[in-house]
Amino acid sequence: MKKTMLVMLSLGSLIMFASTSEAGRGRGHRGKGRGGMLRGDPTVLKAQLGLSDAQVAQIKAIRDAVRARTKAQRDQIRPLRKKMHALMQADVIDAGAIYAVRSQMRAIRQVLQDERFKAKLQVLQQLTKAQRDKMQQLRRSRMKHWRGERFGNGFAKPAS
Repeated sequence: MKKTMLVMLSLGSLIMFASTSEAGRGRGHRGKGRGGMLRGDPTVLKAQLGLSDAQVAQIKAIRDAVRARTKAQRDQIRPLRKKMHALMQADVIDAGAIYAVRSQMRAIRQVLQDERFKAKLQVLQQLTKAQRDKMQQLRRSRMKHWRGERFGNGFAKPAS
């Protein structure tokens, strides 16, 4: 009886731990607006920042251009992710193969990151100083909101 109870408590604890550790993983926690000005619909930025139609068109063109320039890298990284997953799930872990795939993925991610950064700078050049200030203000308010949700206001400043 004691042994059964101990096993049940252990399983319950394990299930609770697994569910809480997985809660923040996956695509769901990233939020709708992840990616900022290069992902999603630029018309949302138009409403928030007061962009002109010309600015929206330029931002769409920048976004489309970066997607076209990075298509090859995005296509290369997909099978590498699958390969990495298979290597990590294999019966025998081949560290050398895992590190080799990791290096390939890192190089591709660096190219993607550099291209996104260039595009971000191009978008910022299309905005006025007031629009960039407003964007920064929106970013800060989203971050406060995210931290409040993520940490349950445990790390937020106490209300005075």
